Amino acid sequence: DPDVAVEAVSRTATALRHVDADLGESWDFLLAAISGNHRALAAAPAAVREDRDFALQAVSISGLALAHVAPVLQEDREVVMAAVAQHGHALQYAAVPLRDDREVVLAAVAERGHAMQHASAELKNDPGF
Repeated sequence: DPDVAVEAVSRTATALRHVDADLGESWDFLLAAISGNHRALAAAPAAVREDRDFALQAVSISGLALAHVAPVLQEDREVVMAAVAQHGHALQYAAVPLRDDREVVLAAVAERGHAMQHASAELKNDPGF
């Protein structure tokens, strides 16, 4: 039952290993699971974690899912902006150059003030920022 599977994966991301392969690759299923537990993406197939369109949807639901997308997507400014707009602390999973991007950091801090702790040292020490 897909609803039971979503509930299980939302509680324990590793439960995804026990889900039927077709269901476990379904974007609708995975997005529902991610809405309950961003770690569900960590157990998703690599092809899903590497898909930019999927990543944009996932981080829009749970910004912290940025931790589990392919590294190249953590360097993608649009993906990172979507993530920090949903959850400012997603900034910690952005590629280092994006943690030095004023617009990205401002978006993260606007969503969650404490996200500044994940900004680059240069921005944290910039009195004009």
